[in-house]
Amino acid sequence: MPLLPWWKKNPQRLEWEYACLAHEGYKYEEISREEVNGTLEIRVEFPVDGKPLNLQVIFPPFFPEARFEIRCGDLDLSHHQNPFTKELCLLGRSTGLWDPAFSLASFLRDQMPKILIAGATEDTSLADPLEEHQAEPAAAFLPFLSESELLISESANTGDQASGFFRAKIAVGLLGEQISVNGIIRSLDGVTLWPPDVESALCAGMGCGQQIAGRWFKLSAVPTGLDASQFVLTIQTEHPEVAKIKAEYQFEFKHNRCELLAFEFPSEVEHRKLGTEWVLVLRFTPEYGSKRTRVTQYGFVRLERFGRTVISQRAPELKALAGKTVAVIGIGCVGAPTSIELARSGIGELRVLDPDIVEAGTVVRWPLGVAAIGSLKIRKVWQYVAQNFPFTRIKLFGSRIGTVAASGGLTLEQMTEFLNGVDLVLDAAAEVGVSRILSRVAGELRIPLVSIWSTNGGWGGAVVTYEPGKSGCYDCFLHYAWEGAIVLPPESKASTVQPAGCAEPTYLAANFDTGEISLAGVRSAVSILCRGIEAGYPELPLGVVVLKLREDDGRPIYPTWMRYDLPIHPKCERAH
Repeated sequence: MPLLPWWKKNPQRLEWEYACLAHEGYKYEEISREEVNGTLEIRVEFPVDGKPLNLQVIFPPFFPEARFEIRCGDLDLSHHQNPFTKELCLLGRSTGLWDPAFSLASFLRDQMPKILIAGATEDTSLADPLEEHQAEPAAAFLPFLSESELLISESANTGDQASGFFRAKIAVGLLGEQISVNGIIRSLDGVTLWPPDVESALCAGMGCGQQIAGRWFKLSAVPTGLDASQFVLTIQTEHPEVAKIKAEYQFEFKHNRCELLAFEFPSEVEHRKLGTEWVLVLRFTPEYGSKRTRVTQYGFVRLERFGRTVISQRAPELKALAGKTVAVIGIGCVGAPTSIELARSGIGELRVLDPDIVEAGTVVRWPLGVAAIGSLKIRKVWQYVAQNFPFTRIKLFGSRIGTVAASGGLTLEQMTEFLNGVDLVLDAAAEVGVSRILSRVAGELRIPLVSIWSTNGGWGGAVVTYEPGKSGCYDCFLHYAWEGAIVLPPESKASTVQPAGCAEPTYLAANFDTGEISLAGVRSAVSILCRGIEAGYPELPLGVVVLKLREDDGRPIYPTWMRYDLPIHPKCERAH
């Protein structure tokens, strides 16, 4: 059954809207009803100082749950108006600010006087009480080509120059009949923008390898015109050379001669604070055909600043992690997502240790799926981290802890290298023997240790933190667990499974259950790493935290955590 337009489903609402407009004295005229897309458009005259402002009002398909759009070509406000479509920002972007009980008439009566003041003034004392405190970046209103974006370093600085050249690495493709382009700006006027390892990682992650050159121009203001061709045409008044097509800056794609033009222009970067932002225009012309068909076309391409500062703005409490190093042991279904989340959080260096490969059946709970089968776990994590979180350095160790060197075991020298300069050790091996060794070595080196594991069936798990000089060790934990002072997490009584070809049985669990442990382990690690740092991630009450996801009879429950302190156990024979 097709959905009806809102005015057919609720004709009383449209009648009420028109009655309210008449009651407020606003002249109006219905322009169109588009039943296929569900929009209705009217023109409303809003009086200002005895003269009417012509407002174009477009009701959306899901009105009144969704708000209408109001545009005014008679206004050219410096704030709160889309500079291209002329839409008025009469309400903040959050959909929660809209009330379906609002009538268009009352909305205009209450909001238009505010925008006429706030939109035209630079006096913050007048504007502050009337507007939300957020930036209005001009590029946010542009119609960009789909699946197209380049990155430019947040450190890029054009200084006092009005124009120049850039070098980029790109990947060009087709999205239907539309050209798409992705990549990075490598340099501006000969100044390299990225460290070699970061550039390499970004190019690998974005799949870009074609090297091109292009021109950039600095603009004094945002050009008018929503269409990219109008945008470029307007710019030619300030930079006539934009009109000239230069062969050295062109590249060929599917019988089109293409060029990327970069523009830096003033834009709000914070509330009422001007900075600059970038945009690219792709200009392309068919190489073959008649003069009539060889028409030059234009499209906007996003050009975003990128770097650690850009990332940390969205999670400022994690900023200090850029200077930290974490060693992760065990890159299985708990350790692999833990490693990835640490990289996502901005860890400066990650060291991962595991000798095993990704077996086919483990994709049910190992994070990187079929593409990883048959590869070393550490290598696949390294590839993923390098391509997606390029500011995290990652080092690989493929040995096994606890066996002799001849059997692939980690030597003392290798262990020293692995842990040298490490700020925290994260044990996800889920092996008692390995955990004992790590607890002893980390204690000797005075390195905090977080140990995480999940139980059979994914019924629960635990996160245990050992801090030399502040808490007990792994043996202390075992003593408390044996005595019943710490209640261990529940586990399934079902037998483990040993698929054909596997060297040993493996436990049963789903990723959405084991993931709870991984994330809790990351929170604990980050809490320790940010301890004592102003405005850093807050300190968690650590010790032993036990997760329960099932009742003893197997009934699933929402995650329940129980925390225990971990003092030194009186029977523990280790030095603490």
